[in-house]
Amino acid sequence: MFRIRRRLPTRWQGYRVAGEKVETPVRLVSWNVQGRAMRDPAEIARRLDELGADIVCFQEIHRSQFAAVRAQSRLAHGDWWFKHWSIRYAPEGLAVASRWPVTEHPGSVVLSHPWRLVHYTRRIAGGVVVATGTGPLHVWNTHLSPDDASARRIDEIHRLLGLVPTERSVLAGDLNVRPGSRELAVLADAGWADGHDLVHPDVVVATNLTGDRSALQQRLDYILVSPDLADHVVDAAVPGATEPIDRSWWALSDHLPLVVDLALPEA
Repeated sequence: MFRIRRRLPTRWQGYRVAGEKVETPVRLVSWNVQGRAMRDPAEIARRLDELGADIVCFQEIHRSQFAAVRAQSRLAHGDWWFKHWSIRYAPEGLAVASRWPVTEHPGSVVLSHPWRLVHYTRRIAGGVVVATGTGPLHVWNTHLSPDDASARRIDEIHRLLGLVPTERSVLAGDLNVRPGSRELAVLADAGWADGHDLVHPDVVVATNLTGDRSALQQRLDYILVSPDLADHVVDAAVPGATEPIDRSWWALSDHLPLVVDLALPEA
């Protein structure tokens, strides 16, 4: 059973495991925080510290909310990227936060509808390089097109595959697809592995709630790892959906955080 903890199990403490192998314990989180409805960034920050998050990919987050979460958590480093501005609410974007320094800033790329600056259908991806205890980790975050736009999502994925490095890399976000989709098959054919499925291949878990947040609905959120990291994924869970279910998570967003633990090898 998954337990919230600040670090991976003791055998990874001090970055050293059996023999001469050296690894950094990395707790990755992907979370669509539904920024227009977020009332308490301090609670988001508290929950992430409680989880022991090391690197977090946020979707649907405002710049001011991202700044507040960073200021009130141990996630002191990171970047925010503009996605669109609906006029009614503050500009919405993607962000990556990290407890380790960010050493490179590849920035953001528009995947769909570049000129729809005031419409939610505009889609982007953003990336950073994080300096962990055992070398760099490329972290890319995205939020693919919604609803029945499967062909557009596949185009967006092909664009991403041309951008994201294929070694020491994580691709996370709200992909707006369910397990078994054509979109995930394209990613799998390119060598990307679903971190949750590597640990729980026979478990279907929800990361998205119904509109009124009264019930678990479907899985839309993913943390994928490059082929060289697939054997280094050691745990995965969804707080609020993994037993024992803690419904207090349901009040924070219409999505639940997806957590994947990675034992990152030495570069």
